[in-house]
Amino acid sequence: MLKSRVAIAKNENIYEATLKALDYLEYDLKGRILVKPNLTLDVPIQRRACTNPEVVSAVIDAIRNCDGEPFVGESSMVGCDTMRAYEKSGLKEVCEKKKVKFIDFNRCEPVKIKINGEFLKEIVVAKEILDFDKIISIPVMKTHVLTGVTLGMKNMKGLQYRNEKIRLHEKGIRMLHVGIVDINSAFKPYLTIIDASYAQEGEGPVSGNVRKMSLVIASRDVVSADATACRVMEINPYSIYHIKRAEERGIGKIRDVEMVGVKIREVKERFKNPLKGNRIKYAFFDFGMIFASKLKGTDEEENAYATIAELMKTKPFIGENCKRCGRCVEICPQKAIENFKINHRKCVSCMICMEACPFNAIKPEKISILKGGKEFVRFAYRFFLK
Repeated sequence: MLKSRVAIAKNENIYEATLKALDYLEYDLKGRILVKPNLTLDVPIQRRACTNPEVVSAVIDAIRNCDGEPFVGESSMVGCDTMRAYEKSGLKEVCEKKKVKFIDFNRCEPVKIKINGEFLKEIVVAKEILDFDKIISIPVMKTHVLTGVTLGMKNMKGLQYRNEKIRLHEKGIRMLHVGIVDINSAFKPYLTIIDASYAQEGEGPVSGNVRKMSLVIASRDVVSADATACRVMEINPYSIYHIKRAEERGIGKIRDVEMVGVKIREVKERFKNPLKGNRIKYAFFDFGMIFASKLKGTDEEENAYATIAELMKTKPFIGENCKRCGRCVEICPQKAIENFKINHRKCVSCMICMEACPFNAIKPEKISILKGGKEFVRFAYRFFLK
């Protein structure tokens, strides 16, 4: 089997870095090509939460040099107007200058697509997405408070239509990872170009600390690209479940990768990993999912999965850092935030508010290992003594 190739380019001029990274790869960009940036939220450009417009500009030119027809499209975070993020990120100026059509997928007609996922059996996307020959994913290199990192694979989650994104969040963190893999199995990006002109570490994807890196990471293999970005951040790619699971499912490679361009050891920097303090929580959840799988086909199966999901729903709380900007109130799909307090009867623990807070003021309640242990003992007792 051929090795996957990953290119790293470094240049203060990020437009040139993007073209240099692409020069190392073999690709064919003829046809209708969708460029999928990361316009997660309409925050100031200085937060570096959204894809650098210069990277998109270079990709548009690369597509046209291959006689392809570029389009740019996105569906921003639940509760965020994609067009506001499009304008605030600076991408609107680039698209208008280059006369490239921008598509807000949240304003398109939705269509259900049947998929053979581990978790998702169907995905709702904008109908227009089906008209493209290839998709290029251009995420920002960021750590993430829920998934550890948000890179090429997670960027494809932005294809989901409007509030469909919440479906993954509601079922717990592990199912969020599994759902990301399902989406990439159905809509595998042809090219992944990770914008690391600036990166976020710590409490990303919005309120992390910004680091200037002046890098672009590119590959035809989304898993290899993501794994390489992890290594640049000195994060073990096997510690990120959706990357690990994607390799297991044959979507791409973590190992046996041909590296070209700048060497990882020359550019790597230790990033703060937001998941590092939650290892016990995720190990416990792994055990729970294995246990629940043993109940498949029994009356207890659904109850077991429901209990696991409930245990993983760590409730969000608004802390002292709150600046009362109102972002969480605007973005909450359940309208569960009133007077800057979260009504946990309405809250479904999707954690969208925590992702969106620009001041890192919303924190999750820690999971109770004791409570979780008691629940699993109760299920084991009922199942095995029947």
